[in-house]
Amino acid sequence: MATDKAWSRRLRVAFSKTLAGDRINLPPSVIDEFFSPASVSNGSPLTFEIVNSHSSVRVYGTVREFTAADDSVEVSAVLGKALELEEDVEGRYVTIRKVSLEKGAFAKLAPLDAEYLDISDLRSTLESHLRQNYATLTAGETISVLEISPVTHQPKEYRFLISQLQAEDNKEVPGCLIVETDIAVDIVPLDSAFAEEAVQRKRLLEQNKAGSVFAWNGNATNIIQGEVDAGAYQYFHMPTLAGSVCYEIKLQVLDGDADLFVSSHFDRPSERDHSHFNVDVGTSMITVEVDSSEAAFLYIGVRGYASKSHYQLNATVHETTEHGATASEETAEPGTRRCPNCSAQVKEQAYIMHEAFCLRNNSVCPLCKKVMTKSDYQSHWHCDKCAKREFCTNQHCATGTKAAMDPTSAALKAVELIKQSVIGNPTKPQYYLCSVAESNAYKRRIVAESLQDLGFTLAWCVKALQECRDDPEGAATWLLSNAPQNVAP
Repeated sequence: MATDKAWSRRLRVAFSKTLAGDRINLPPSVIDEFFSPASVSNGSPLTFEIVNSHSSVRVYGTVREFTAADDSVEVSAVLGKALELEEDVEGRYVTIRKVSLEKGAFAKLAPLDAEYLDISDLRSTLESHLRQNYATLTAGETISVLEISPVTHQPKEYRFLISQLQAEDNKEVPGCLIVETDIAVDIVPLDSAFAEEAVQRKRLLEQNKAGSVFAWNGNATNIIQGEVDAGAYQYFHMPTLAGSVCYEIKLQVLDGDADLFVSSHFDRPSERDHSHFNVDVGTSMITVEVDSSEAAFLYIGVRGYASKSHYQLNATVHETTEHGATASEETAEPGTRRCPNCSAQVKEQAYIMHEAFCLRNNSVCPLCKKVMTKSDYQSHWHCDKCAKREFCTNQHCATGTKAAMDPTSAALKAVELIKQSVIGNPTKPQYYLCSVAESNAYKRRIVAESLQDLGFTLAWCVKALQECRDDPEGAATWLLSNAPQNVAP
C-alpha cells in the first residue's frame, strides 16, 4: 500500500443515509487538489485511509461524490460503525489520506452469528453484497448482510468478520481493492464449536422445512393435536371417501400463529404449492369438494409462522347435493363466504385474498367440477362422446379399458384405429377417438352455450371463441361488436 502524503485532511464527520458500504462523499473543493500539478497522478477509483482522530481505528474507503459540505466528509452508517463513531455525537473528526491499494486476490470471512447457514446461497449472496456495496476491504472490519430469515420471515442482519486479506502475490495486506479483479471468498468459522452449532442448526432447519408427514383418517372424532416450529411444516394425508364428498378442514391455533394449506394434487401443500389456503389468525377453515375418482388423498399442510405454535386439526364431512352444494351450506358458520370459482367456504377476513389467488391460479372443469391449477387444466379433458357417462362406450378409450398392451401391438392397433376413425374416414367413421383436440372443441362448445345468454346463436358464439382463442371475456366483447343477435353466420 502506497500513501500519497501530498494529500491529507482532517475533516468533520457527517452521516449520510444515501451511502452504503465503504462509500464516502468529499467536499467539491478538493477536486482541484487532486488534479492540480502539485499532486501526484490519481488512479481510479480514488481510495482513502480513514482514521478516527480519537481512537486511531482505521478503515479504507472510496469516494462516490464530491457533494459534502466544506471541511466535512460524509460516511455511510456501516463505515461510521467500523470507525467507532456514534451518529448522535457532535464534533467528530477523522483524518483522511489518499492511498493506493493493491488488488485483492483472497478474503477470509468469519461468521459472527450461528444462523449464517440460514442464507440459502451463502457464497453467492456474500459476493453479490460485496460487489454492490464495497470497492475496498479492511482486515478486521465487520460487514453485515441483510436477508429474510427463513424462520421468522423478517429481515435479519448476518455479520461477518474480515479475518484475512491477501493481495495478488499472496501477501497478507491490511486492506485491498476488490473492483476489476477476481477475488476468492472463503467462509471459515472462528472455532470448531461454532461451526458445529451452525451445522446442527442448519440440519434442524432443513428437517423442519421438509416437514413431517402423518397419515390421518380425518373423521370428526379423530382430532389431531400437535405443535409446529416457526418456518416448519407438518403434512397430513387423508384418504378420500367414495364419490364426490365435501370436506371442511378446520385448524384451531391454541397458541402462536399457524397457517393452513390444502390440495388434492400437491402431496406437500405449502405457501408456494397449494389449491386452497387460509392464513387467518386463531381459527382457519377451508371447505373443498373432492371426487375420489380424481384424487385418492386430500393433502393438508400446517405451517408455523413467527413462533412455535400448538394447534388442533379436524375434518368434517358434508353430504353433497345434486348441484354440488353441501347440505350444511345453509347452516354455514356466520362470517364466511363461498368462493365463486372453487366453491370453498372462506372467512370474510381472508375472502378478498383467497378470491384473487383462486381466480388467478385455479380453473374449474365445467363437466366434473374439479378444481385444479390452470397449468393442469390445459391437459385435463373428457371424451367428447362419453363426457357425461361413467364409462366410455368406445372399447378403445382409455377411460373405459384397463387392459395393457405391449408397445408393438399398441402401435399396430393405433394405426388400424386411426384408419377406421373419424380422422382416417371422416365420411363414415366406425367410431370416434378421444383426443385433446376434440376435448378442446367440447370445452369451447360448453362455454359457447353459456354465451348464448347474451342473445346470440350457438354458431356465432363458437365463432367468437375461435376468434378470441377461447377467451370468454374477449368473445363476449367480440359478439357485441360484430355479431347480429339470433342470426346464423
